[in-house]
Amino acid sequence: MTWRPRLPSEAVTRTLCVVAGFLAALVATGSRRMIAASAIEFSLVPPEAAGGTEQLASIEGRVTAPGPGQRIVLYARSGDWYVQPYANAPFTAIQGDGRWRSPTHLGTEYAAVLVDAEYRPPAKASTLPGIGGGVAAVAVTDGVPPWWKTGWFRLAGLVAAALAAFGLHRYRLQKLAHELDARSLERLTERTRIAQELYDTLLQGFLSASMQLHLAVDQLPEGSPDRARLDQALAVMGRATDEGRRVLHGLRCGNSDAERLESAFERLPQGLPSEAVGDYKVTVAGESRRLHPIIRDEVYRVGREAVMNAFRHAQARAVAVEIEYSPRGLRVAVRDDGRGIDSRVLASSREGDGGLSGMRRGAAGIGARLRIRSGSGVGTLVELSVPGSVAFQGPADGPRRLETGA
Repeated sequence: MTWRPRLPSEAVTRTLCVVAGFLAALVATGSRRMIAASAIEFSLVPPEAAGGTEQLASIEGRVTAPGPGQRIVLYARSGDWYVQPYANAPFTAIQGDGRWRSPTHLGTEYAAVLVDAEYRPPAKASTLPGIGGGVAAVAVTDGVPPWWKTGWFRLAGLVAAALAAFGLHRYRLQKLAHELDARSLERLTERTRIAQELYDTLLQGFLSASMQLHLAVDQLPEGSPDRARLDQALAVMGRATDEGRRVLHGLRCGNSDAERLESAFERLPQGLPSEAVGDYKVTVAGESRRLHPIIRDEVYRVGREAVMNAFRHAQARAVAVEIEYSPRGLRVAVRDDGRGIDSRVLASSREGDGGLSGMRRGAAGIGARLRIRSGSGVGTLVELSVPGSVAFQGPADGPRRLETGA
């Protein structure tokens, strides 16, 4: 009896084919996962440059989980992508620890491509190859920019520009403060000279005339009608002499706490006809500070001009003066409900010798910011702001909230 091997049935054969296909698919999937798991890192990148054939630099990196026989192909970008370091030597070997290193020509960007052993890279390409067809991984990095293009240099430039602007602003304020001090000293010197001349001439003459008049009165008999009239004249001369002494004392004093800015604005309507003054109010907010004499006088002139314009020209029924002391500076605002200023008048008043142009010149002379907002029939707001480092002298006098009306 002859033995013959038993062939598998058709069903068994079909099952074996399915199992073999599943195993092949599993192996292929594992291979793709290995490729996908490969990654390229750069540890040394050349500088950014336009590229060319003269300069060479080193580029280094590392590959994680490279496959058997795989190599690195390097590209540098100079318009298009060029294989590195040379077209006839495009491959860079991967060391046992996954590290690689190669010279390269300079470019704006650099690319490392992980390829299989049989892959043949193009020497020049407009775009880099994608994963697949022998390419396992692609990594791209920018060249190291020059120091003047780095983020830290730009940040340092911005900081330096900001510090320079701040320093220039402080220098300007200090220069303005010195100029104001010089002007104040010059003004005080001139006022002292005038006061001395008035005392030596006008007041001394007044006192001499008063003494002679006293002698004449003493020679008149008691009950004489002429004596009564002369006594009345002597009383008037006495009051005038006392007032003259007070004025001369004020001329000699460079600054007086009694002459506050708010006090000057409160007395402002006294120089206007009563029928021309409507509802007038002065409001003071913040901790009152002693002002530099030049600042006080110039701020008062600007505010006075705004109040006069409101009552005389804008026919305002109500005018409010707001004085605000704050750590940042002094703010004075004059509001009225008058007929306003036409926009063309505001624009044309920048030149010439009109009231508005004088206000602008006065504000500019003390380093203040002047804003005028107005329109026909909507009233006017004149706002003057002076930096505290220029406006104030000495510490604050304490919290104050004052509102007066006329």
